[in-house]
Amino acid sequence: MPPRETEQAARAPAVVPPWEARRANAEANLDVTRAEIARRQEIRQYREELRAREDAARALERDRAAAARADAEARAASARKEAELAEAARQEKTALDTCVAMIRLRVIGEPSAICAEVERYLAEHARIGVPLRLIEAECTAILDRHHAAVEAEKKAKAKAAVEAMKQALHRTDLLTHGESYALKRTSDRTLWAPFAALEAREAIRRHLDGVVCPEWTEWRVEQEVDEVLSEWA
Repeated sequence: MPPRETEQAARAPAVVPPWEARRANAEANLDVTRAEIARRQEIRQYREELRAREDAARALERDRAAAARADAEARAASARKEAELAEAARQEKTALDTCVAMIRLRVIGEPSAICAEVERYLAEHARIGVPLRLIEAECTAILDRHHAAVEAEKKAKAKAAVEAMKQALHRTDLLTHGESYALKRTSDRTLWAPFAALEAREAIRRHLDGVVCPEWTEWRVEQEVDEVLSEWA
């Protein structure tokens, strides 16, 4: 071939077979499809990540709301408990004050020593936490001990008074017996002149009144009368 024709043949485009063109077109379309699939997968994955983040955010918000509600309920319960405790303490204080006031009313008119003992017990033990029945029982025991002591003292005084009365009556009986015995001893007119007998009886009466004791017996009184009469004679 001449040189010019050779250059023209080299510059002419190569003839591509039809099936090669279809193949190249299919591969190009496949690459586009693959790229579109990859892009869609990335979009789907991104959407799933966004959805997961939104779900997590909503779950976190729900948890925060639940925690806030639980905290509010706990604070409300704590406030109610504190109010109940304060009310219970107020009621206990009122009951304690009432109990102390009633006890102080009970000791009005009692001796100062008993009032001081009751006040000392109230100052040491009358406080919130101590059962009111125990406080009342202890104060009642203090008053009961005092009343028992007073009653015992009254009984002792009454017994002593009765005994003193018995002794006085017995001494009176002894004096009467001594005077009767002296009258009997000085009734003999052959031995005693009337005036002398009267003087002797008066002397015996004064003597017996000064020496006779309730512990004496009638025989002891008669002996004393005989001694006086022996001296008078």
